[in-house]
Amino acid sequence: FTASEVLVNSSGLLHNIQLLHFHQVYQAFRISLVSQCKVTKDRLPSVYRMKVPWFREDSFTTVSVPSVAEISGMLHTSRPDNTSSVLLQLHTAPNCQYKVSVRTSLPKVLGQALRFCGPMVLVYTAVTLLLACGGQLLSVLKSRSTVDMSQAVAAGLQPHKINLPVYVLSVFLSCRWFQEVWSILSLPPVDTLPPTFPDGTLHEGLLSPEDWPHLLSPLIYIFGAAVAYWGSTLLRLLIQIISLVLAPLHRPSVSRDCGTLRMRTLLLISLCLVVVGGASCGALAIFTSSLLHLYRVVRLQMTERSLRHMLNLAPQKPKPAENGSADAEARNGAKDFSNAPLLSECALQEVRSDLQLHFSMSAVFMLPVMLGMPSLLHWIRNLRFSTQLDPDPLWPHTVPLIFAYLLLINCNSSNLSSSRLLPLVSLLPLPLAVTMATFSSLHLYRITYFLSAALIPLALCCLF
Repeated sequence: FTASEVLVNSSGLLHNIQLLHFHQVYQAFRISLVSQCKVTKDRLPSVYRMKVPWFREDSFTTVSVPSVAEISGMLHTSRPDNTSSVLLQLHTAPNCQYKVSVRTSLPKVLGQALRFCGPMVLVYTAVTLLLACGGQLLSVLKSRSTVDMSQAVAAGLQPHKINLPVYVLSVFLSCRWFQEVWSILSLPPVDTLPPTFPDGTLHEGLLSPEDWPHLLSPLIYIFGAAVAYWGSTLLRLLIQIISLVLAPLHRPSVSRDCGTLRMRTLLLISLCLVVVGGASCGALAIFTSSLLHLYRVVRLQMTERSLRHMLNLAPQKPKPAENGSADAEARNGAKDFSNAPLLSECALQEVRSDLQLHFSMSAVFMLPVMLGMPSLLHWIRNLRFSTQLDPDPLWPHTVPLIFAYLLLINCNSSNLSSSRLLPLVSLLPLPLAVTMATFSSLHLYRITYFLSAALIPLALCCLF
């Protein structure tokens, strides 16, 4: 049957209902079965069997009569060949009527998409955070200040700049001459969503299986952007709580350079972390570097709060009167403060700008930490056997990441805007994000490679 509803007048026999065009993992249906009988006394229960020919497992549902039952129609794998369609078998009771309704379930479809394409959410989360960091760099380049973190992350949702180049590349790769050029350049294959394997007998109006990845990618991008937005919001809230807890242990500061380190100290800590990463676990060194940068963000948060409170209590500068002369009383009251400069709103804006910049960096820094967390947990569990993780998947990239993390501790929006490399570095996030979406969907470890390619030039901006 091809209709969404069908009535079965049972005589106590076995009834088979074929679910046509149900062969892709991205499909999900809600199958409702309503049974009605004239006589309900001494009725045997009905048995519903969902039979998938290319599975070795069938699902059974046993219900009493009359009843209302619901079956979830979802597939673990797509149909690999021209085997028969999914079969719904009804072992019915005699003299009963069964109404079978098949409807698409949007929540189950989204669940299937996340089930099979879950790793892509992390890829698009990294893409969104990288574009947010790039937006902050462009803002520093144009106005010497940054925007709010939530606004920057929201601006990182750019499917037309990410998915469109990936789709165009897939179209070119369908051409033989482009494939030959691709293979001559020894470029890796493009990562795509898990393919489906339906038969070739698709009806008109239905999308071909090759179109599914390109339709799902924007949806997964939205999920990844949502994770990036709420993850960065949670990180900012966590930093605010930590700053409140640590505030009594620190002297109030009004300098934007609070939490920075001297260059000698940076080099010494970097060398120590490199040795620790090589002798034990690279993920441990990266995690420690991220904690050092996180402390810098916490100090900036405490400074921003101190400046905000001090400006509320600070005396205002005397304003000129209408005739151009200062009021005598205001001039006399300002004599006590003539020797010490007053705090200004500009100092608060500078600290806020640095804080939003480091918020964006911290969100990006958390991605290699998350990707290296399985290695760190494995190393901790095996400490009683060996103190060195061998092989260490993060070790080749630990050294540049450590230096990038620590160099960016001393970064601020003023020094960054005066860097000669910033105009070039601010253009890198977008092509790196497109490349990440192209080659990292099935190889999550490549995310660290592309983040390193973005963070290392940014760290060099602090030096040149």
